[in-house]
Amino acid sequence: MTDILIAIFSTIGALAILFASIGILR
Repeated sequence: MTDILIAIFSTIGALAILFASIGILR
């Protein structure tokens, strides 16, 4: 159960970083 939560949070974090970098570049 913990591994699933870690995977979900890591995926959300990666998406957040991508959107943040796109917003900064634009």
